[in-house]
Order: sequence, then structure tokens, then C-alpha cells
Amino acid sequence: MKKKDEVVLKLDSAERGVIIAAINELRNKRIEEGISIEFANEVFLKLAGK
Repeated sequence: MKKKDEVVLKLDSAERGVIIAAINELRNKRIEEGISIEFANEVFLKLAGK
């Protein structure tokens, strides 16, 4: 299995909000197209701090 690189971003609340909105938009588009949203959900949860 290939090792994944980890990146740490320092974001203020506005920047974080923009990224969350973009991921949510991508997630919604994938739902409409019937494509898996698992990866988008994982990223969304990481940003939500869960």
C-alpha cells in the first residue's frame, strides 16, 4: 500500500468555510450524477473536526 502524504493547512474561519462549501458543492454534484461520495464525505468530516 502506498503511503499517503499529509498536509497541514492553517485556515481562518472564512477560508475554512469556502473549502467546506466547495466540497459540499462537489458532493451534491456527485450525488446528482450517481457517483460515490465516500471520499468527499471523508474530507468533509476531517474539516468538520470529527
